[in-house]
Amino acid sequence: MEVPEAQIPSVISTSVLIYTIALVASSYVAGKLSDKIGKRKVFVWSSTALFAIGTFALIYVYDVPTFYILEAVLGLAYGIYVGVDLALVVDVLPNPDDAGKDLGVFKIANALPQTFAPMIGAIIVYVNDPTGNNYMLWFSICAVAGLLGAAVIFPIKKVK
Repeated sequence: MEVPEAQIPSVISTSVLIYTIALVASSYVAGKLSDKIGKRKVFVWSSTALFAIGTFALIYVYDVPTFYILEAVLGLAYGIYVGVDLALVVDVLPNPDDAGKDLGVFKIANALPQTFAPMIGAIIVYVNDPTGNNYMLWFSICAVAGLLGAAVIFPIKKVK
């Protein structure tokens, strides 16, 4: 996707706004709906899978309007995830007396990938491309990781 350099700040700020609006709205609705129907896993795995698919779709975005639509889909997916994931985590804590410790471990497990992904991505984009533009490989790896993350939700037995 070619965007004139002068328009890049506008495209980025608009995409972040679209993403954020979709995230906030979907997290509220998903959290309420999850509580109402008493199910968590379907929201977490489906939102994770949708985010993985959206990440892979970034490879095929060739214009700004399509990018905005994809940002809305990604915001929707992540909003559903954040609206329900912590509730699922709390539901599966092994011992209420150790909840603080367990949530601390959860937070570390959540933060570590976010810490290392930019460094790994910075290396991956140079694989077979000396200009550092192998985003097809990076987005593909991220999509596969997301699908694996969605799949590990299925074995959780303690919640629906």
